[in-house]
Amino acid sequence: MPRIPRRHLLTVLLLVATILAPLTASPPLATAATGFVTIQGSKFIYNSQPITLKGVNYYPQRNPWARMWELWQGPTAEQDMATLADWGVNVVRVLVPYGSDNFDWTDESGRVNPDKLRYLQEMVQAAGRHGIKVNVALFDFYDGTAAAGSVEEGRNLTYLSTLIRPFVGDDRILGWDLHNEPENYGMWAERKHPELVVDWLHRMADYVHGLDRSHPLTVGMAAYTNLFAKASDGTRILDFVDFASFHSYDAVNMGYQVEAVRKATNKPLVLQETGWPTGPTCNVLDYNDAAQLRVYTAAQTIFADNRFDLAGVLGWTMWDYRPGQSRGGGVETREDYYGLLRRDGTPKPALAPFKAIKTIPLPSASSTDLPLTAIPFDAQTVANGNREYGEPLYFPETDRYVWDAFKDYWRRFGQRGVFGLPLTAARREVLSDGEERTVQYFERARFELHEEAAKTVPGWASLGKGEKLLYLVKLTPLGRVVTTGRDFAPVPAPSEGEFAADPTLHYVPETGHTIGGLFYQYWADNRGIATFGYPISQPFNEVSTTDGKTYLVQYFERQRFEYHPDAAAPYKVQLGLLGAQYLTQHGCG
Repeated sequence: MPRIPRRHLLTVLLLVATILAPLTASPPLATAATGFVTIQGSKFIYNSQPITLKGVNYYPQRNPWARMWELWQGPTAEQDMATLADWGVNVVRVLVPYGSDNFDWTDESGRVNPDKLRYLQEMVQAAGRHGIKVNVALFDFYDGTAAAGSVEEGRNLTYLSTLIRPFVGDDRILGWDLHNEPENYGMWAERKHPELVVDWLHRMADYVHGLDRSHPLTVGMAAYTNLFAKASDGTRILDFVDFASFHSYDAVNMGYQVEAVRKATNKPLVLQETGWPTGPTCNVLDYNDAAQLRVYTAAQTIFADNRFDLAGVLGWTMWDYRPGQSRGGGVETREDYYGLLRRDGTPKPALAPFKAIKTIPLPSASSTDLPLTAIPFDAQTVANGNREYGEPLYFPETDRYVWDAFKDYWRRFGQRGVFGLPLTAARREVLSDGEERTVQYFERARFELHEEAAKTVPGWASLGKGEKLLYLVKLTPLGRVVTTGRDFAPVPAPSEGEFAADPTLHYVPETGHTIGGLFYQYWADNRGIATFGYPISQPFNEVSTTDGKTYLVQYFERQRFEYHPDAAAPYKVQLGLLGAQYLTQHGCG
């Protein structure tokens, strides 16, 4: 069979995709050419005048990433667009999670899920009402390795057709971003065949240009150097995009990077992602407000300098997100802290230079009046039906969340009385045994997640949930940690007479100490060894670092018992705040 030239093959696929993909119902739309953003040389043009773009990569604060679309909240998007307009924002970038099983964005043929298309239309409507254009990233979480003429590429084309056609005449769309950071996936990053990915990008760009000449197209590259990457025929990414986009989080070298791209092209240049995380400071000390401020100040300076001829700046992101939404299990990562607003809505210092970037609103002639959808947050299973989602426990006293196994362990085996309130999010730490694990600090404990138990414990599948939790979650021996260097000499075993005089008295030969009275009763009532470990001291008087009073105390492997004679009966035995104490000593709250 003779090989079909690429340009002819693309025409055939375009025709087939157009025939097979049904027209997607669009809301009533009024259009006027004056609302579109066009390009002349290195400038974006709006109403015949050069403009600059200022914006953010947008996710809602409570449901970022793919959950933006799985638990869509139209009214929230509307409120956020009003806030962004007050900052002078005139563009937002939103990302469609096409890859990783599509997050229910398409069916098996590639046709866009009508519900997801409706949510995108609501997003565009919310932005348009506030003079904000939308830049849509079409392929995210996707390798981009479909071979020319393959079934997979046919799905790509059907997806593009059914998503783009409803917006062809819509001037609320700024343009199409073909792929978010394509160089970060396997074919390019691991198998070292960038030319195959650029081949695919070139074919997809040709197809989008054939569908829609009203909106310019770009590719959001993670690194400026990859704008120069070539297809098999030598064509660079810079050659087939309408405007150049790259991402930079480097305050020191940002100007050099912008200048290098500007020297290579006269097309508009957008710094499509920039920013810096302000946490978690426990992992990297430079994750802080001052470092974020330096990055946004650098972006503002470059933007204001005509030598760089930068056409737009988009921050990553508007909001900080609660830990656990960028990584499963509630683990805190830097992705939770890129926002210009903290989780409580207060601004960070970097918002000031971002606001100082001067722009104008970009009203659109297109308009719709769709009722805004709000999917309930209490859904236990997200919209696609195959990824379970359980809400974490939230503690307003400390503004912390507890997720998954830690949540279940806390609720089942002691709750606030034994473990106290959470003081941190779950995070990764290297423990004393040299292993890196997920941990979370509470007032009276530190939880450790031992995920390997699911593979190493015999008969795991037959265990009940409570039994599994006892293997999955371990408590750090904080009693031993905070008493390191103190000499608690063992004592001889009590005599028969002593045992007879106090039926609660127990001797623990493993550590050479006794436990009795109210301390023994509390120890036994709260799972003894499993929760507190063995006693490592005898009872003795100690001055509390919390209130300066002297109490009778006894140290256990994981805790300190305190006798409070003036407290009501259930609270005469209280637990030390060893989690808080160690966290303070550890130097990272």
